[in-house]
Amino acid sequence: MSLTGNPDYETKTSYSFTVLATDAAGNTSEQAVTLAINDVDDTAPTVSSVAISSATGALNSRLNAGDVVSVTVTMSEATTVTGTPQVALNVGGSTVQASYVSGSGGTALLFQYTVQGGDTDANGISIGANALQLNGGTLRDAASNNATLTHGAVANNASYLVDTATPVISSGALASALNENAGTGQLVYTAAATDASVVSYSLKAAGDHAAFSINTSTGAVTLTGNPDH
Repeated sequence: MSLTGNPDYETKTSYSFTVLATDAAGNTSEQAVTLAINDVDDTAPTVSSVAISSATGALNSRLNAGDVVSVTVTMSEATTVTGTPQVALNVGGSTVQASYVSGSGGTALLFQYTVQGGDTDANGISIGANALQLNGGTLRDAASNNATLTHGAVANNASYLVDTATPVISSGALASALNENAGTGQLVYTAAATDASVVSYSLKAAGDHAAFSINTSTGAVTLTGNPDH
């Protein structure tokens, strides 16, 4: 005897039937039988959420070359990872891959991407829908059910802007000449630079830097003492 359909515990937990045995003389006996259906895990893990969770080296919400962006994929149940699945990130319109790092056997899976020179994103890193890909690996629960990878998009995150370009100084190499004994606090130079973000100015600890001060916002450089030829 065999069951003609596919048993499903969630639909029906047991079956009953009666077997009849009849001999050549027409004598019949019967046996009631109960078939129990065991409940097994046939529910695949799903993606509960995807989020940019942290970054190393961030300064003023901006990432530079060498900084590491972390993405956390939260699963609906403990999930075992093999290989190196990836999450595609949108950095300024270019697609880069955050690779699996850790978390196998739990629900929080960590993926990371190291910012490269030339990367730029003035709006913040985003993640498109269904950006999680196996990349030849696997995501499975303890019952070997393959995970369902679909998930929603993550909008531009302004906490993770990307700026790997150095400011371009447009002011020249010569400061304004001063007559000796012109007095203290003379403006001798105004630094100017262009960049995608706000620029702040400072003096490098070299040469006669200790004799000058600079306005960090405007780039105005003044001689702190009285010039004496």
